[in-house]
Amino acid sequence: MFKKFAAVVCSVLLSMSGSMAHANDYKVNFSISGFGATQSGIGQAPFKTAFGSVIFSAASPSSDWDTLKAFSLTIGDVSYSMSDVAFANHANYTNVGGLSDENHLDTGTNDFAFSVFHDDETATLTYSSLVAPGFWSSGYRPLTITQVGVVSQVPEPETYAMLLAGIGLLGGATLRRRKLKR
Repeated sequence: MFKKFAAVVCSVLLSMSGSMAHANDYKVNFSISGFGATQSGIGQAPFKTAFGSVIFSAASPSSDWDTLKAFSLTIGDVSYSMSDVAFANHANYTNVGGLSDENHLDTGTNDFAFSVFHDDETATLTYSSLVAPGFWSSGYRPLTITQVGVVSQVPEPETYAMLLAGIGLLGGATLRRRKLKR
């Protein structure tokens, strides 16, 4: 009987330790200026600066994103929020934007692609405008990615209380069975 009890306790402890692996939340604040035309003859971008922030969930800052949790971007006088964007993971980068299909901007729309490159923590912002049809890009810019909402990998006291209560119930059931067998 003790062997069965020990097996149950070990399996509970192992399942608790396995459930502690999780993704972390990361935040990027950015302000980008100096946009250049991606094609000749387009002229200057109809805006000077783009700024915003993104919060994403991933195993590490250099891995594919699991979830996009928050997003804001202002380009000139056009603002975007979470309801305006989607994200897509690629080989070594993640795109966030008003992506018409997985990774494509339409000329002559207020559309953008904010690409975060995992290997070197840089980003590029490409924009297409209704005002002046064409594409403008920021080129590669370094980013500072900070971890937010750090979750401790040590279980909460309530978790230990539930574990002990369960072990106590198993012990009580074992004692009751022994008394009934006598």
